[in-house]
Amino acid sequence: MKNNLKKISEKEILKTILDWSKYQKDLTAIRINVIGVPIPKKNTYRPSAHVGISDIIICIRGKILCVECKSPRGTLSHNQKIFKEKIEKTGGIYIIARSLEDVTHIVKIIRENTTFNDLNKQMKFK
Repeated sequence: MKNNLKKISEKEILKTILDWSKYQKDLTAIRINVIGVPIPKKNTYRPSAHVGISDIIICIRGKILCVECKSPRGTLSHNQKIFKEKIEKTGGIYIIARSLEDVTHIVKIIRENTTFNDLNKQMKFK
């Protein structure tokens, strides 16, 4: 039997999270777009200096939450893995969001004033 559920795209996940964030008074969400700079004469692009940065950066209660939106089968690129490691090494929080619920779960934990150490322990399921 075929799975008739619609497969959600990364673009749809991203839009859902950004739409939700507009109604959250205690956080700021910033969409990061790393499209390169066009070079018209060469019909190409100069790569962005920030390749690998997460799709959304959320600041909530002084904490930085980096959100990389991925489809159910999506995986991190090499540069995204490097960015994830940098964020986690400096005490930030990095998640792969396959749905809005992935983000709301972490935001709820942050809102409950959980320490970063506790948060990291709770995130081991990812």
